[in-house]
Amino acid sequence: MLWQGGARTRPLRLFVIAPTPYRKRRRGRWYYRQPAYLLCTELAAPARQLRQIYCDRWPIEVNHRDEKDTLGVGQAQLRNAAAVPRQPALAVAAYCALLLAALKVFGARRGPAFAALPKWRRNAKPPSCLHLITLLRKQAAEHPELLQKLGILTSANHFIAAAAA
Repeated sequence: MLWQGGARTRPLRLFVIAPTPYRKRRRGRWYYRQPAYLLCTELAAPARQLRQIYCDRWPIEVNHRDEKDTLGVGQAQLRNAAAVPRQPALAVAAYCALLLAALKVFGARRGPAFAALPKWRRNAKPPSCLHLITLLRKQAAEHPELLQKLGILTSANHFIAAAAA
C-alpha cells in the first residue's frame, strides 16, 4: 500500500492485528479492544518473522526505560570531561551484569528471594530492575563481609540514605 501523507511513494505493508477478546466476569459477554495496525517497509520478509520482531521490541523498550530512569544513564554529574562518554557504558555494563547474574541464579522466573507481588502483578515472570536492585541492597546489608573483601564499607543506614536520595 502507499501512504500519501507519510511515506509518499515508498511502498508499505499493512498488518492488522486482531483485537484480543476479554471478559469482565467469568460468564459475562465478550469485549474487544481496538485492533492494532503495523506499517512495515520490509516487503519481502515473512509476516510471522515481522510480527515476532514487533513483539520482541517491547522488552528492549523496557530495558531502555530501566537504564534511563532507574540507573540514570546520561544524567550523571561528572567533573572530568573524559568520564562523560564512559559513564553510560559503565552503567549499561553494570545493568547487564545484574541481569545476567539474575538469570544465572533465578532463571527467567522470580525466585523465592523476592518479596511477594501485589495481586494484580502475580503473573509477572521475570523480576524488574528495581526488584533486583532492592534484593542486591538487602543482601549487601545482610552480608557486609562479602563487600569488605572488595574494599567497600557499607551499612544498612548508608543504603537507606542512598535509596532516599
